[in-house]
Amino acid sequence: MRILHLTSNDARTGGAAAVERLHRHLLATGQESLVAHAGSLYGYPGEVDLRRGMIGQVADKVWRLASDSAGGPSMWRPSWRAQGRRAEALRPDVVHVHWTYGMRGIPLSWVCGLSRRMPVVWTMHDMWAITGGCTNPQGCGRWRSGCGSCPQITGDTSMEESIEFGLDITAWLWRRKRHALERARLGVVAPSKWMRTRLETSGSFAPERIAVVRNVVDTDVFAPRERESARAALGIEPAALVVLFVGKPDDVTAYRGRHPIMLDVLSRLRESLSPEEASKLVVLLVGAGGEALAEQLGTLRSVC
Repeated sequence: MRILHLTSNDARTGGAAAVERLHRHLLATGQESLVAHAGSLYGYPGEVDLRRGMIGQVADKVWRLASDSAGGPSMWRPSWRAQGRRAEALRPDVVHVHWTYGMRGIPLSWVCGLSRRMPVVWTMHDMWAITGGCTNPQGCGRWRSGCGSCPQITGDTSMEESIEFGLDITAWLWRRKRHALERARLGVVAPSKWMRTRLETSGSFAPERIAVVRNVVDTDVFAPRERESARAALGIEPAALVVLFVGKPDDVTAYRGRHPIMLDVLSRLRESLSPEEASKLVVLLVGAGGEALAEQLGTLRSVC
């Protein structure tokens, strides 16, 4: 079986690594696996750059400059007609879609059209497909009913209303996505029940076509270790009360909705502890930029 993974080349850190791990595992088990995107190659076997020449790249850049504030690149871009043909010419048995948005992403309308010609499975790593543009609504419920007046971009006039189209951008994108998805025949993978619930709530996908396949953990790397020695290696006392916070590898504060919640929880936790217990509290921060976040912890001890 030939499996073609399609992903945006803009996801250059954790996203690309996740696709590569799956791709290498399939190769190791004897499957014919390919990864295609429109961007510089990462350098692993079975990888395909769909670009050809500079004309398409220049056209994409012009299109992005003209329509980025209206979400143009996420729905269509000039070079994709040729790139899409190259992807289909690889003659896959199954197409596995990952991240689709970004300047070098995969237009959603094409993905939906492809699903009517061959088997397409889309793993939803975030909520972008069912919102008016964001990947994390951060508590906003407008994605359920049409978005518009997006609280994440309020105050940014270049994003609130497109000069080119005179539209409420997020409401327009939400309608475009819903229209495209209604005509698709996609199989959908949700990495959690939480995500499945939101995909079902959106009304964009038939519940029977959504499967929960949880993200895996490499147990050769992440395996139980001797507790005392692990703490000693990090300079943490055996009796310490440790709170672990994990961010993105390249930026521990990349997702704005997470670390403010963590700071609030830590404040409440410290207030609930006795002075003696609070003195043993240690925050273990995983991700680049942990030192800057540690400064926000005040007197709480942190390990980065």
